Amino acid sequence: MVEVLRTYPLVIGMDTTYKTNKYGFPFLEIVGVTPTNQNFLIAYAIIKDETTDNYRWVLEKLKMLLGASHINNDVEAHVGKICGNKLNGEYFKNGVWKRIMNATSEDAYNAAVADMEENWSRWTAIMTYVHGTWLKHKEKFLRYETNKVLHFGNRTTCRVESQHSVLKSWLGNSHGALDTVFRKVHAAVENQFIEIKNRLESSRQKHGVKYDGFLFQHLTGRVSHHALHLILEEQKRMWELSVEVYERCGCALLTTHGLPCACTIFTANQGGVGLYIDLIDPFWKTLRIGEGANIPQFLEETAQDADHF
Repeated sequence: MVEVLRTYPLVIGMDTTYKTNKYGFPFLEIVGVTPTNQNFLIAYAIIKDETTDNYRWVLEKLKMLLGASHINNDVEAHVGKICGNKLNGEYFKNGVWKRIMNATSEDAYNAAVADMEENWSRWTAIMTYVHGTWLKHKEKFLRYETNKVLHFGNRTTCRVESQHSVLKSWLGNSHGALDTVFRKVHAAVENQFIEIKNRLESSRQKHGVKYDGFLFQHLTGRVSHHALHLILEEQKRMWELSVEVYERCGCALLTTHGLPCACTIFTANQGGVGLYIDLIDPFWKTLRIGEGANIPQFLEETAQDADHF
């Protein structure tokens, strides 16, 4: 069965967790993030097992209803298995693999890959695994590649894993029947909904003194507090770049978050006009649920699903 909470149409993260019901069925959570940087549950499903067919079924249901990794851990475990030593896996992940993942340019990426091939080439199986399993899909997860994509800061499954902890605190134990699990998840979602509304309202009604400067005069009360914080951090980076701001900016915040980058902020500072609201992606300006998004609601199960349940 699948239940869907309709809220913001955002980038989706998904993952399964166990020990949520007495039958031992995996509990699949699909999670998004609000403009105020809060996690929320887009949809969830209890599935029989983690097979391709079951995942496909869930995604098809989600697509119908909405219209619409554990990479590091896997690398560590796989390398450790190949080497026959878990410490080697940890060393690989925290060393050369971390430099590959966090490379901010193609040159830095190529240098990190060359370093890996030079120092780990005796492990042919590792090279085959890394290139054949992950690096051929590098545009989907490497920092220098994802910096070209609007992702609002969501590049890992950490949010989903955090949501697992919240869910289990509401469930209390792992011995409930399915109807008990669904009832408790509904209660958790209703509480989550209230928290989201309160945080959005706070962004509309008040702001801190650090945002009183002319730079933010057109933004306060009209974009989320989290967006203001990100812009403030980018302003600090602008001062660090100094006279080289246009050459060294890179415009990553604009590309990945839809927010003014260092060179845009510099131009606004020079002109003394502040940042205008049309420089902000609509995502950060959605401060009311139902404004540019669907109002949250629980979708009714079909009679066939109810009978099957």
